[in-house]
Amino acid sequence: MAPDAQTVAAVERSLRLLPLWWVLRWAWLGEAIWVIYLIEDRGLTLGQVLLFDAVVFGVTVLAEVPTGVVADRYSRRLSMVLGSLVSAGAFVAFGLAGTIEVLLGSYVLFAVGGALMSGADDAFLFDSLRAVGRAEQFASAAGRLNGLTTVAIAGFTIVGGVMVIWTPLSWPIVLSGLLSLLAAGCAWLLVEPPHQASRSSFLRTGRNAGLRVLRMPALRWVVVIAAAVQATELVVFSTFQPILVGEGVAVWALGWIAAAMMLVSAAGSWSSGHFGRTVGLDRSLRLLPAAAALALLGGASQLLWLFPLFALARFSHAALHPLVAEYLASRVPGEERATVLSVNQMAAWIATIVITLGLGLAVDRSGLGPSLAVVSGLLLAVTVGAYLLWRAAGDREARPPPALGEPPR
Repeated sequence: MAPDAQTVAAVERSLRLLPLWWVLRWAWLGEAIWVIYLIEDRGLTLGQVLLFDAVVFGVTVLAEVPTGVVADRYSRRLSMVLGSLVSAGAFVAFGLAGTIEVLLGSYVLFAVGGALMSGADDAFLFDSLRAVGRAEQFASAAGRLNGLTTVAIAGFTIVGGVMVIWTPLSWPIVLSGLLSLLAAGCAWLLVEPPHQASRSSFLRTGRNAGLRVLRMPALRWVVVIAAAVQATELVVFSTFQPILVGEGVAVWALGWIAAAMMLVSAAGSWSSGHFGRTVGLDRSLRLLPAAAALALLGGASQLLWLFPLFALARFSHAALHPLVAEYLASRVPGEERATVLSVNQMAAWIATIVITLGLGLAVDRSGLGPSLAVVSGLLLAVTVGAYLLWRAAGDREARPPPALGEPPR
């Protein structure tokens, strides 16, 4: 049943406010200095930082599906509000952590906050666009929102990088928490879009969504590809700072370099709709994962003139994510949509845990360059194999999104 005019008008207003939350939910001033902060202020080695990352990824894996079920059974909007509040606490705890225990606690909060928002965000956007008759614009709209966010974070990163000329490294991190509080306020003002709420039990909703992905080959293999690509981006996120500092780049300049990498990522987000319309999902799943895996060789070389290649991993993930989210959202029932999208994220975190643990152990033994080269080769093999299996499943065509209450086709 189509929403009434009053509901449509309320959802349209919510869509106009949504970009502000999309930007502020990750107003991260410490993007360019957080690894240096952990090494210089908290005494960790790079290998330990990567192992700490594995902790947050592990907690995220445990939290992704339950938080996706919360969004499906109760409210996407509530999940977004809670995610912003938990992230605010995580930033403050991370910046003020005086002990390993508090630092680990902040990592847990980051994981839970991120899990509450992931899945719920794309489901909220998809259902809002469907309510106003524009669901076919999801990939373009999600790409624009992600691109806008990345450009904003680039600005935040420059500010945070410049701040450390005069302030301790922890100050930009704590200030990020205050910005997350503003994001929670924005989420509170949003209007929940009409969607078919899950009537299954909490556990049954999560189980059904997980089994749907596992049992449908087309969904399963596209999730594997997306997970591998996102893992490459997170490897770049964790390693670019020590690579550049090792080559003599000043810490204060990292903000500008990180901002430039984010602009590359923003270009990927904005081009997502173009990839979907002109290149198509099939060829996008061939080109973008291969580019992401090969991009790691730019960091593996540890040569400054090849470093720009490293940023292609972020471009590839940013361009591919909305296409994969749209592919999944149009093939699952509304009462499982946020949960299935959270399963997609959970797979990415599992892939990242495996890579981060292996890279963390290998870096301290063999060095960063050779370790990144091995990861590049492994990811290329995985994405090529998963793509061939996805093609064999036969479900490669774009589908119109199901109407409210209509089962997926």
